[in-house]
Amino acid sequence: VSFDANTYGVGDAATVTLVDADLNTDSSVVETYVGDSSYTTGTDMFSIQCDDAACTGGVTLLLVEDGADSDTFIGVFTVPDDIGEDMEVAYRDSRDGVGSAVQWFATSTIGSSTGTISLDRQVYPVPFGISGVSSGTGLKTGAAADLADWNGSSGNDTGTLTVWVSVTDPDVTDDQLKVAAGTTAQGTCYTVNSGTNTAVFTFGAFEANSSATPKELGPMSEDEQGTGVYSISGTIDETENSVLVVGGTTILQCKYVDPNGDNGLSTTVYDSATFDLRNGSLTADKSVYIMGQDMVLTLTDDDLNLNSDSAETYVLDLVEWDSSANSSILLSTTNTFTANPSNLEETGDSTGVFQTVITIPTWAAPNTSAGTALELGESITLTYRDAGRAGESRVAAQADDDTTSADVELAIAISNFGANISLDKTVYDWTDTVNIEVVAPDHNKNSNAKESIGTASLPVKVSTRAGAMCSSTYTLKESGEDTGIFVGYIVLSGTSQTINGNTTHTPTSKVCSGPEGGIMTTAGQDDGVTVTYEYNDGSVALASAIIQWNYSSIEFLESSVAADGTVTIRAVDPDEDLDDTVIDQVTIDVYSDSDSGGVTKTLSETDEGTGIFEGTINFTSTAISSGDTLRVSEGDTVTAEITDYNLPGPDYTSSDNLLFAATTTVGTAFPPLERAPAANARVVDA
Repeated sequence: VSFDANTYGVGDAATVTLVDADLNTDSSVVETYVGDSSYTTGTDMFSIQCDDAACTGGVTLLLVEDGADSDTFIGVFTVPDDIGEDMEVAYRDSRDGVGSAVQWFATSTIGSSTGTISLDRQVYPVPFGISGVSSGTGLKTGAAADLADWNGSSGNDTGTLTVWVSVTDPDVTDDQLKVAAGTTAQGTCYTVNSGTNTAVFTFGAFEANSSATPKELGPMSEDEQGTGVYSISGTIDETENSVLVVGGTTILQCKYVDPNGDNGLSTTVYDSATFDLRNGSLTADKSVYIMGQDMVLTLTDDDLNLNSDSAETYVLDLVEWDSSANSSILLSTTNTFTANPSNLEETGDSTGVFQTVITIPTWAAPNTSAGTALELGESITLTYRDAGRAGESRVAAQADDDTTSADVELAIAISNFGANISLDKTVYDWTDTVNIEVVAPDHNKNSNAKESIGTASLPVKVSTRAGAMCSSTYTLKESGEDTGIFVGYIVLSGTSQTINGNTTHTPTSKVCSGPEGGIMTTAGQDDGVTVTYEYNDGSVALASAIIQWNYSSIEFLESSVAADGTVTIRAVDPDEDLDDTVIDQVTIDVYSDSDSGGVTKTLSETDEGTGIFEGTINFTSTAISSGDTLRVSEGDTVTAEITDYNLPGPDYTSSDNLLFAATTTVGTAFPPLERAPAANARVVDA
C-alpha cells in the first residue's frame, strides 16, 4: 500500500494504491472495497487515520480495481484539515504468501504553508474631512471656494479612503476566511503615528460588527474559487478613532495571524503602506480650439483616487473657466457648458486620471445665452485648485488660510486661422460656372458632420458689376467631415446680347440658392466676379476674377480633302457656350470655288460646357450643294466662315462683329517645285 506523495496540504487530492492479487476474487468484474478512519476486526481490511486517531470529519476511501482482472486497486480522497499530523493508511492482509496475517502501512504528512498579506497600494492618498467642520479639511472649487459636494450627492462629502486587504493562505479551503464564533479575528489594520499604533479595523472574524471599536469587517471572501486568495475592504476617515491621518508621517500597517505556518506553529505576517499627497495636473488634447469643437479635458491627481477597486466621479466645480469675455465661471455652470460625461469620471479603476469632453462655447455666461461672445484668438485659462500639494501633511484645511492649496492652470486659446477664398479660374466667360472654395478652419466646429458657412452675421457674398447675387448671404457647404474647406458654385448667365445677328441672348434672372443653385447675371462684354466671406466680425476674405468675351476661331481638321471626301470643321468660342448644362450649337457658312453660294452648317458642342463646336461636310463633284453636302471640283478652295458678335473690349463694343474664316483644298496637295513644265496657260477671273 502507498501514497502518491510524502506531504499534502489541506484540501489536496491524495491517491492511495493497494496491490494484492488476493483481492481479485472475480476476474470478470471490477471490484471495490471501502475503508474509513475506524477499524473493526473481521469487518474492515483497511483504515485511514491522523496521528493514530480519526481524522477531522472522518475519511471514507473507496478502492476501485484497475481493470476487471487486476491486482491493483486505486482510491482518491480529499486531505482533511489536520494540519501537522501524520496521515496513515493501514492494510491488514489476512493471508500473505505463506498464509500469515500481516499489516502493511503507508504514511504521509499533512503540511502547512505560511500565509501572506498584501495591501492594494504602497502609497495611499490622505483622506479629507467634511466642509464646515473646524478640524476637517476638504476639496476646493476651481475658484478656490470650499467644495463640500464633490461627487454630486446631496449634503457634505467626506474624502473617505478605501483600503483593500488580501490574504493568501493555501491552508484555508473554505470559500471564506474566518475564525470560529466567539474567537479573535485573524487580521488587524492600524495606523502608526510617532510609534503609536491605533487600530482602525479588524477582519477575518466570524461575522462583521460595525459598532465595535475598532470596527470588525467580518469574513474575507475568496477572490476566485480554489485560489486561496481572500480579500476585504475597509474605510479610513481623516480622523480615524480620534487619530489624525497625516501625510508623510502616518503609516498604515496590517497583520494576519496564520494559525499554522510552515513550521506548524502560529505565525504573524505583515504588510504596510504610507500616506502621502501628490501634485495634480490639468491637460487638454489641444492647445488651440475652434468655437464649437470638443475639448478632451483630463485631470490627473492620485489624491482623488480614494478607492482602487472602482472608477470614481467628481463634479465639474473642480475646474474654473476664465477668459476676457467671461471670467470666473465653473465648468458646471448651467446653460453655459455642455459636457459629456457631465462629471469628471475616472478612466478606470485606480488610474487617478479623470476625464470629460467639454464643447467650446461661442459664449459663456451664467444662466443666459446673452453673454459676451468669445472672440477668435481669445486666450482662456482653466484652473484646478489642488487642495493637497506634495510635501504637505493634509488636504487644505477649511479653517486655515489655505496655504496648502495651489492653482494648477491650463492655457488654451480660441483659434484665429482666418479664411482664404480661391476660384477655379482667373478669367471666366460670360456664361461660365464659377467654382468657389473657402478654407476656414475656425468654422469646422463639428468634426463629425458636414457644416455650412454663410449667415446673416457672417455672410458669403457674390457680385458682378450687375450687382449682388444675394440680398443677404450665399451658403457654402463643407467638402467633407472635419475638412474645414467649404465649397459651392454659381453659374453666370450673361447679359442681354445679340449673338447670331438676329438672335438675342436673354440671361436667367439671379437666383440665391447655395451651395450649388446660384445664378448671377453680368453687366456687359467686360466684367468681373467678386466673392467675399466675412469670417469674423469686420474681417473679410476676398477673391475675384475677370469676366470677358473671347474671339472666335474656326479651322478644318484636314488641310486637303478628296473631291468625294468628308472634312471636319471645328469652331471654338466660349461665348457661344450659353448653358453649361446642355450641348449648344452655332451656325457657320461653308462654300467652294465651284459653289460660291455654299451651305449653312450647324456645329454642335463637343460636350456640355466646352465651348468647342464640331461638324462634318461631305464633298461631291457631281451633285448639287444641299444640307451637309457641298459641290466641289478638283483644285477648289473651300472656305468656312463664322461671325463673332461677342468681341472683347476695349477695342470693340457690344455692337461690333468680326468674320473669322478657314480654308482647305480639294484634291491632292503636292510640295512646290523649282521648275515645272506649263502648257495651255490661261488667266481665270472668277
